[in-house]
Amino acid sequence: MRPVIPFTRVILAFTAIVLASPAPARAVLIRHDRPDTNYKALAKTYSGPLGNVAGAMGTLIADRWVLTAAHVATNISPFSKSFWIGSEHVPIADVYLYPGWGRQQDAAGHAVTDSKIADLALIRLSRPVQGVRPARLHRKANERGMKIVVIGNGLTGTGGTGPNNEDGVMRAATNVIDEAEDRTISFSFSAPGDSGVTDLEGIGGPGDSGGPALAIIGGTTEILGVSSINHTGAANGSSQYGSTEVYARVSTSLAWIDQTLAGRSQPMVWPDTVHSVAKGWPDSPGGRLARRWLDAYNSRDSLALVAFEREFRADSLLAKKPAEARAASWRNLYGTWGRLEPSQWVDTPGSPFKVLVHAGGPDQWMRFEFTLEADPPHKLTRMITNTPEDPGPPG
Repeated sequence: MRPVIPFTRVILAFTAIVLASPAPARAVLIRHDRPDTNYKALAKTYSGPLGNVAGAMGTLIADRWVLTAAHVATNISPFSKSFWIGSEHVPIADVYLYPGWGRQQDAAGHAVTDSKIADLALIRLSRPVQGVRPARLHRKANERGMKIVVIGNGLTGTGGTGPNNEDGVMRAATNVIDEAEDRTISFSFSAPGDSGVTDLEGIGGPGDSGGPALAIIGGTTEILGVSSINHTGAANGSSQYGSTEVYARVSTSLAWIDQTLAGRSQPMVWPDTVHSVAKGWPDSPGGRLARRWLDAYNSRDSLALVAFEREFRADSLLAKKPAEARAASWRNLYGTWGRLEPSQWVDTPGSPFKVLVHAGGPDQWMRFEFTLEADPPHKLTRMITNTPEDPGPPG
């Protein structure tokens, strides 16, 4: 069994802050000997029902239902519960995880894959999506040997380089399913000259977990699987020539999918409660720290920033980078982010303290997460930020 670590799209890393990084599951990687424009052109045929959620992908399978990966669904932000398709941001009403998903976890608390538990989730939208033809579910257990299309807009690159570029452009590639097992289908990334390599061969790369494996059957686009993990195997690195893609299999999970679409499943319970900053900050270690950091950052005052670092930053981190250097980094970041206006917060026991802020410089919403020591004085040990976010209504 292998750990599956959710990932999100993130802003560039800066020395003063640790940012969440992409982790396994894929955007489209292509052959090094084929024009990139061919992969972009292929995507135009298949991209209609695709959208983004939690920095990853999902596929519209009914006017208000999205099929994605369970490890994507569990990474949905408490602030931005929406599905982005085209120019629409459609609010999410409920999320349904495949039964048993997430019960097994590794030492870091990440869900561990189980060959008998599909990495699948269904998202019910608060309103129908208009003007988009949903993908149809594949209902026959005949996937082995079928030619498929994988599609996404996350990190890209070639089979030789691996994922090394993110431009947000949708690409699609072809492949052939090698294996169809209980809850998964899988296929390898063949290099030019390999037996069975397709003309626009490719697989996914970081940024497209939850994306579909599609086929045109009887003139209709059908979804055969959902992007889950990449097994490097003998390849030089993730998503390179010789690696194997594993997708959650749709045909053997139809009983649960149909039951959920019919309203006979229980949605997951959201662990976080969202509060409005306008109603006050919590009198908790996370609340006090986040408020002090925002005040110091927005002041652009070196003395205030140094004082924050010395009072709240873990001593082990200050030994690696002193408070004065960290304060200088924050002042530099102000030139990129501008003033940060807090809007909402989440303070869930055992989790990082989360704050939704609006950055005036790029005019965008961002999520900051502050991880504190478990014991007093609860100093700051890690800080990450994710974007894009949407300002949803407080819970």
